[in-house]
Amino acid sequence: MRTWRFPAVGLVALLVTLLVAAACSGGGGSAEPPAPDTRGWTALPAPPVRAPVLRRGQAAVWTGTEALVWGGLPVGTDGCSSTPQPDGAAWDPGTTTWTAMAPSPIGPRQDADLLWTGSGAVLVGGRDPLAECESRPGDARSSALFTPGPAGGRWTRLPDLPWPADAAVATSAWAGDRVLVWSPAQGGWSLRPGDPAWTALPAPAAEVSRPGGENASASAHSVWTGAEWMVWSSETSTAGTVEAGLAFDPATGAWRDVAVGPVLVPGSDVVWTGTQVLAYDPLAGALAYDPSSDRWHRGADGPIPLLGSGTGKGGPVVVWAGTRLLVWGGARERDLGRCTDGDGSDDHSSDYGGVCNPATGPLGAAYDSAADEWTEITDGPWPRRTETAAVWTGRELLLAGGIDLEVERDGRPRPYPDVPAEAVVTFTPPA
Repeated sequence: MRTWRFPAVGLVALLVTLLVAAACSGGGGSAEPPAPDTRGWTALPAPPVRAPVLRRGQAAVWTGTEALVWGGLPVGTDGCSSTPQPDGAAWDPGTTTWTAMAPSPIGPRQDADLLWTGSGAVLVGGRDPLAECESRPGDARSSALFTPGPAGGRWTRLPDLPWPADAAVATSAWAGDRVLVWSPAQGGWSLRPGDPAWTALPAPAAEVSRPGGENASASAHSVWTGAEWMVWSSETSTAGTVEAGLAFDPATGAWRDVAVGPVLVPGSDVVWTGTQVLAYDPLAGALAYDPSSDRWHRGADGPIPLLGSGTGKGGPVVVWAGTRLLVWGGARERDLGRCTDGDGSDDHSSDYGGVCNPATGPLGAAYDSAADEWTEITDGPWPRRTETAAVWTGRELLLAGGIDLEVERDGRPRPYPDVPAEAVVTFTPPA
């Protein structure tokens, strides 16, 4: 690892000039991508799930002794040509072995949440893009509790959310004694273990949605601080955009307004460190929120190239590793303004590492918020990916699946082989 430092302006100009000249000189054909730096990375055996094992948008959580990975959509396909998977597996880092999870009682989905309660994992939210394409309910309102144990553990069906069929969970959290879920259109709801039905939370004073707008899209982030559930919510429709920062206290049943902050763009994410909220925004980089002062501030610039504008293609892995924020992968704009991931030319010479797309920084970095300092981490065996599931085990980072946006061109994804050796890897950061 090395600490990131910016060179002098003159040197930056010289390097840009040399890159442009080398990239677009027109001679020599396409260059081979640089060999990946895989120090600290370990490929794991494929989990015992039905093929394909290489998936995007899987749910994952750390139980204290093992990592659970469930569901997801096969990569190399869109939501109208394949269905998410309804199975999962548990990985024990002590024995480095996988155990298949018992069959789930709820339907397949991607982008669901797994919330560890201390004794089980609640599966909630997510979506079934194939059902959406076919204009039928996708079972996204159902939830279930997985309890680890012999023979793959067991599942218990939980009450369905009493929402319209097209409503979706935007963010969720385990609040010590209950599950909390949020939808900009439906508000907040809670479910304690053993409850016969979900309970609606009181409506916050702040306006958080504008029902009735067409083509609405919503995003939200949340963290449980140990005392409050902090939610940052945004909904955009033909009626406009409404953003809100909220904090809910289960002890009093009351909401309060908090600073919204610049953390609602697609691909951003937030974590709770124990004392503050840290966020990574592909447009702005590292951000920190202090609950005591209700203020956001921007951290130091880092080595990962920022996006000039939102791509809507998904964000990097963002994980709190106990002392540092680990950021890896995610969409990025191409070098030299040539094109943007997934939206540009089908010229193979502009593939990752090719002549007209020189590498533009590392795939990952670690942020020390106390020192306000970034450190590069080794890239790993994969190209840049998004929609990758991540779990911090206390010692290492587990990454499962994801899709490489570098090879999507004009809506024609490259055919992806199902490569079990690329399904799951771990990364152990240097001390």
